[in-house]
Amino acid sequence: MLIHLPGGGPTNIPLLVSMAGWVLFSGYWSIASKSSSPVRSSESRASRRVHELLVNAALLLILLPVRGLTQRYLPDALFVVWAGLSIQAASGLLGVWARGISVLIGAERSRSKLITG
Repeated sequence: MLIHLPGGGPTNIPLLVSMAGWVLFSGYWSIASKSSSPVRSSESRASRRVHELLVNAALLLILLPVRGLTQRYLPDALFVVWAGLSIQAASGLLGVWARGISVLIGAERSRSKLITG
């Protein structure tokens, strides 16, 4: 769904909103992981870098006009755009909620260890 802005060419606002959501969520996740309690086992730094590289490559593939990847498989309708953005927002909120719950559980475990000694 392209929108023509004054003084410029067509802009895909929903795509930009979607990408901004990914960038904000990635930033939140990185910041929140620094303040989380220590874990017994976690993903290695090399593995995390590979995952970050793959996500960033996917975002670049969305932006760059790669032949064969520019065709739509869903109709170019406003309800499809809103449905996609709603699913993405709900998924992001679920991730934020899950991070908050894991922090609360970690804090409760730490507090119970202090009490029981």
